[in-house]
Amino acid sequence: MKTILVGLMFGLIGLMPPMAIADEKLEIFMQQGHTDSVSALDYSSDGQFILSGSWDKTVKLWHIDSGRVLRTFHLDSPVKDISFTSSLRKFVVGNSKTSTLDIATENKMIADKIGFPLAMSLDGKWALTEGNAPHEAEKGAILELWNIASNTKIKGFIGHAAEITSARFSADGKTIVSADKDQNIKVWKVPSGEEIGSLSTGLFFGINNDTVNDVAISPDGAYGVYGNQAGELRIWDVITGESIRILKIPYDRQRGEVAVEGVEYALDGKKVLGFNDKELSVWDVDSGNVVKHFFAGNDFIASATFSRDGKSIAIGTANGIIHLSGLGVKQSEKILSGVSSKKNYSDTNVELLGFNSDERTLRFLQGSDLGSWDLSTGELADYRGSFSKGSATLSQNGNLIYQIRNYNELWYTNIATNKQEKLFKVKDYFSALSVSADGENVVYSTLEDFSVKVWNLRSGNKVQTFGASYFGLGEGHSERVTELVFSPDGRYVASGSDDHTIKLWDVSTGEIVRDFKGLPWRINNVSFSEDGKKVLGSALKMLMQWDLETGREIHSYENIDFIAYNPMRDLVLLQEDIRGSGSLKHLQVMNVSNGKKLPFFEGDLSNVSSALFSRDGKQVITVDARSLIRIWNVENGAEILSMINLNYGEWISITPEGFFNASSPKASQNLNVRIGNEVYGVDQFYDRFYRPDLVAMELTGEKSGQVKLVVKKVDLHQVVAAGAPPRVTFVSPSSDKSSVRDVEVVASLIEQDGGIGRVEWKLNGLTVGVMEPGRGITIKGTAPVKEGIRLSRTLTLAPGDNTIEVVAYSKMGIASNPATLSLNLKDAISEKPALHVLAVGVNKYRDKTLWLNYSVPDAKSLADSMKASGTSIFTHVDITRIYDADATKSGIEAAFKKVADTAKSNDVFVLYLAGHGITMDGRYHFLPVDFRYVNEDSVRTASINQGDLQRWMADIPAMKNLVLLDTCNSGSFVDAQVVTRGLAEKTAITKLIRATGRAVISASSDTQVALEGYKGHGVFTWALLQSLKNADKQNGNKDGVTSTAEIASFINSTVPDLTYKKWGYEQVPQVNLHGREFPVGVVQ
Repeated sequence: MKTILVGLMFGLIGLMPPMAIADEKLEIFMQQGHTDSVSALDYSSDGQFILSGSWDKTVKLWHIDSGRVLRTFHLDSPVKDISFTSSLRKFVVGNSKTSTLDIATENKMIADKIGFPLAMSLDGKWALTEGNAPHEAEKGAILELWNIASNTKIKGFIGHAAEITSARFSADGKTIVSADKDQNIKVWKVPSGEEIGSLSTGLFFGINNDTVNDVAISPDGAYGVYGNQAGELRIWDVITGESIRILKIPYDRQRGEVAVEGVEYALDGKKVLGFNDKELSVWDVDSGNVVKHFFAGNDFIASATFSRDGKSIAIGTANGIIHLSGLGVKQSEKILSGVSSKKNYSDTNVELLGFNSDERTLRFLQGSDLGSWDLSTGELADYRGSFSKGSATLSQNGNLIYQIRNYNELWYTNIATNKQEKLFKVKDYFSALSVSADGENVVYSTLEDFSVKVWNLRSGNKVQTFGASYFGLGEGHSERVTELVFSPDGRYVASGSDDHTIKLWDVSTGEIVRDFKGLPWRINNVSFSEDGKKVLGSALKMLMQWDLETGREIHSYENIDFIAYNPMRDLVLLQEDIRGSGSLKHLQVMNVSNGKKLPFFEGDLSNVSSALFSRDGKQVITVDARSLIRIWNVENGAEILSMINLNYGEWISITPEGFFNASSPKASQNLNVRIGNEVYGVDQFYDRFYRPDLVAMELTGEKSGQVKLVVKKVDLHQVVAAGAPPRVTFVSPSSDKSSVRDVEVVASLIEQDGGIGRVEWKLNGLTVGVMEPGRGITIKGTAPVKEGIRLSRTLTLAPGDNTIEVVAYSKMGIASNPATLSLNLKDAISEKPALHVLAVGVNKYRDKTLWLNYSVPDAKSLADSMKASGTSIFTHVDITRIYDADATKSGIEAAFKKVADTAKSNDVFVLYLAGHGITMDGRYHFLPVDFRYVNEDSVRTASINQGDLQRWMADIPAMKNLVLLDTCNSGSFVDAQVVTRGLAEKTAITKLIRATGRAVISASSDTQVALEGYKGHGVFTWALLQSLKNADKQNGNKDGVTSTAEIASFINSTVPDLTYKKWGYEQVPQVNLHGREFPVGVVQ
């Protein structure tokens, strides 16, 4: 029977039989882990998947090999137990009720008669619950057996005289073991309920208070194991009660003995595990030897289970992490988590502060770090560690942060200068604080007397105190002040309190002006309208608005969960239940003046922790418990962008269509692609979805159909439907060491249903081979079908450790997961390297409208300068020059082949391209001399594109490469991309670097700058020529040798400043020095 279709070799996961997916929704989603304790775990019978349940009210399905989350199921309460059904198409989950969920459709069948389960059978057929004794005269509880599918009670097992604390089925479902608070253990037959064994642990071995914390039973029902308060596991014969073995979890003597919180038998009956809050051990039952020990470090163990074959274990922690560990000779370790897993959760919670004055920057605190998102690009613009923890308020202009530290100190931070200073300290704790719009005053309240005080920030003195109240006497608040806010003109202060009232104070006189009543609970928000004429307040599920002048109630709304307010448009953001979904919620904006509600925001937003409106009220920013920041369109409820800051400044931003920007390839590994029931890593579609330019278009509203047009071109449904990529494995060499530099490497490609397309070979990150069907593929012998097609390539290793990767694509361009091989070469290279320079320059294009002035002379000058500077450190300098008429596509390809025929692996290769270079479809295109523009297709077919450069450079054996691109990005036929051209160029260059693995320094000028030039050269090449003379002295170590890193530093510091002074805009170079820096010449 076919149950699961899995493509381990390429990361495609299918939990259902093949199906038509053309109409399935495409979803690109972040790898979201659990945000709370992992309380339940279950392996699939084939060991390829694992289910995890959590106190965050979700169940996640993981693919073990790829580490990816396949699906997330939202529930209405924390998860107690979880189990795959025998078909693996469904699973049973126990929380406040017991439910069966279909994995593919997410349809839920609730067994509403079954309450909170004590245990479920391994096949998901049975559930155990605790019921009351049938008669008042009988004390204790009964164990109730339920059939989950039919939602019916089968039997009540009577015998426990106290509350049942733990129960477990045997693997075959025929036996149950249960324990109660009086330390009595009973063993039962299923389904008859016959008691076949019992044990009173209080008298076990004559030891009292041998508290049973958890209990389990062997697969055949013959032996039981329980964990006690003394840190022991005790195994006994369930029929005779005879003690078989006592096991002890190793412990830190400083902690002492720690109670065992969980135990389990492996399905082979040969191993047991036990864990406390910090440590877990696995024992061989026969010998009593420890075969595995796990220490949680700063985390805590919450759950654990064996795989069905008993060869590995899964451990769930309080921080939402799942640790997988093998139990064989090689105990492989793996972690399942995501960008939202709870690691040091209190340190990663995001607090939205607000915007800078032009609203292009969003400030936030994440734990003790301060960050800023650029809302024009979707990039993390600034991130500073070691800031400080504490509630914070942002000034109106977004430049100052006022923060409560140590509960009773007020500090301010100047974001521009990073200057921090303590303003003042209060006797008791702050309870509320706000800053006036002009930044002159701060209003605050403490727990000392519930009064409200105003402090002048300019003079550093307290200027006013409102309504001190003692024991409920006086005009002030009688309980803690929770909310404070200045009116827009700074004339009034409104205060909200736990006493259910909002009071309005005159700042100049200190007198109370209004006392607003009617809210039913402690106040959780107070706001002024933009004109200062209305006051809004909320408490519990009620919202009220009053006229400031008269004190009259204007509007009142009930059953409202308030989140945020926009004073300009008088809008509130509400959180409401999704009908029929249990605890799931969505967001909606309401106009306070008329009660009109705008469309719901898309999706489940039950874990949103805070939000704020843009000043114009057209957008809402939300942040949730996973630290995910999302931007929404108020009018239609559509999501605009999601952004998340990962550890140490790594970040991702992603549009609803799936186009993303990321700080690095490592960050983008946290993205998954799902179509229907199939999940991929976004790396398998990197070229299609890495589009920082489209992310910026979403944010700036400059889409003009561009994003929709690209979406139409990127039809992943069709790509996925065409089949999966090949599986790649290495056949030889088998050793991880080599004594020779030239090694033949053989890889096997096992074709899946998607056929075989391009195959890429990489050595130490550099693309060193590109094969395509019919081109460059060598078949080694006649391999059996199961071994696939064998490809070979001779690679020249570098001294030391080498990493070889092979990636194969399907015919429709889906990439496989890379096969990786490590080889160590002990041989050292003594031969001195040569320098190879390929200089291409095009001035006189076939199309005269594209003519340039400096490309050819720049190419000549750079080639001559590199020859002069390189002569003394290289054996020889080989210059290949391609100018104007020779710079056809075939001519440039021939020049690459010439270099490939002469270069060696320890040589240095420099490629210089000067002419017209444009970006299209997020890729770089260099225009040859005979290019003629007809339409976009002519650019794709007639230009020298990313694929051409990848293939040609892969044939050049030199392992040290530098690519220099001085190209004019003509606006004559790419006008639609001019607005975001800078990001489009960054997109294209990043993809080129990823495809080739080469270091790239580039700068793209517009037509005016290219034609005018600077001191007889293009500005970028002028800076390059100067760097060969001055970079070592100005930006380097002054050793007389110019390196790639010194050139890059010189270019970065020179070009933007120079172009700004001459033309009034900054030409920002794109620099990525892939791999280590290396010398290219001596200082002339």
